[in-house]
This record gives sequence, structure tokens and C-alpha cells, in this order.
Amino acid sequence: MTNEDKIIQKLEAHDKRFDVHDASFDNQDKAIDLLAKKMLEHDGRFDSHDKKFDKQEQAIDMLAKKAMEHDSRFDELATKKEFNEFKDQVLEGQDEIVTILQGIQQEIPSMAHAITRHDKDITKIKEILKIA
Repeated sequence: MTNEDKIIQKLEAHDKRFDVHDASFDNQDKAIDLLAKKMLEHDGRFDSHDKKFDKQEQAIDMLAKKAMEHDSRFDELATKKEFNEFKDQVLEGQDEIVTILQGIQQEIPSMAHAITRHDKDITKIKEILKIA
């Protein structure tokens, strides 16, 4: 066997080893492609989850705004309630004043009658005493 034949045999042996490695690399490429495909599927799922989270975040924001609106409305109601309580107290005081004034108004005619009677009596006394 010549040196040339030996070299050709060695090169063919190396070619076979490269072919084995090439097949191995092909399998690895397929595995990488499969992994890339799976990762893209997962990215799609993550995108759908992100959209769901965005919707939930918007819903939470809306609920927070509504809660703040309700707080301000309750504050207004509390202010209205305090105002109504104050108004009721004022009206109650005015009712008491009106009741007192009505009592005085009813007494005025009898007082006027009593004053007239006292005036007559004083006039008679002055006549008797000859003062007037």
C-alpha cells in the first residue's frame, strides 16, 4: 500500500467521522429548531397572559376610581347630614321661640284689658282723693 492509499484511507475514515458528527449536528439543529418553536409558543402564551393582566389592571384602576368617588360622595353626605342636623336644631329653636311668642300674643289682650281696668280704678281713686 502506498502512502497515497494510506492518506486516502485516513481521509475516508475522517469523512465517515465527520458524517457521524454532521448527523449529530443535524439532530442538534432539529432540537434547537424545536426549542425555538416551543419558545415562540410560550411567547404567545405570555402575550395572552400579559393582555389578561392588563385588563385586570384596568379593572382594578376603575374600581379604585369608583371607591374614591364613593368616598367623596360619602363625605358630601356627611356634610349634608351635618347641615341637616344643624338646620333641624335651628328650626327646633325657632319653634320654641314661636311657641313663646304665641303665648305672649295670647296674654296681650288680657293684659290690655287689665291695664284698662287699672286705669279706670286709678282714675276713680284720683277722683276720690281729688288728685286729678
